[in-house]
Amino acid sequence: MKRFLAIAVGLAVAGTVAISFFSEESHPEFGLIRSTQWSEPHSPSRFMGLVLEVTDTFWELLNGAPPPTGKREHLHIGSNQLEWSLMSTELKSGWLYFHQPESHVLPNEYIWEFAPCARVNLADVTKADLGQAQFVRALETNKIRAAFDSDSWVETNARLTVEGRTIPVREGQIVLARLLSAPQTIYVLKFKNQVGAGTWGGIGVDYVQGEVRP
Repeated sequence: MKRFLAIAVGLAVAGTVAISFFSEESHPEFGLIRSTQWSEPHSPSRFMGLVLEVTDTFWELLNGAPPPTGKREHLHIGSNQLEWSLMSTELKSGWLYFHQPESHVLPNEYIWEFAPCARVNLADVTKADLGQAQFVRALETNKIRAAFDSDSWVETNARLTVEGRTIPVREGQIVLARLLSAPQTIYVLKFKNQVGAGTWGGIGVDYVQGEVRP
């Protein structure tokens, strides 16, 4: 049984890798389009709780050890991480954080800065767009509101934006991001496939990497 499952899992993984390899897309100026996703575990329904309990029992019988526990997975942008959280399920909106994920939000832990982008399609973004971008930093509350038009659609109790620690983003939106320590490298982020309800959520991101003179 274990051998059969190992073969099945191996074939599934190989198939996934093959599909990923052959479905890679390329940007006309920036090359490979990469993908990453953010997810956070949430409390399952009563029915799903029973299903997971049975699944975990079979896992432990087959592997002789408890199943791995779920954990928060941040967006992997280049060799760095970026934090996102759910704002509204109905509006397909969320928050994007300036600080290092899992940090205590001290001043020296703000590592990202962001700029809006008027493009709708990732393939349409050009090097000229990167060169003309006006980036905002953490705690620049008025600039953040002006750049991302947050007052027009963000929830009225949007404390995070008021404090200048995040920017609001929506599914389908394109945002530019760069590290304070490496302003010559700009990441073009396209948000997609947002899910969530209550206090949990997830988002996918397609992105490309461009180089400009600081």
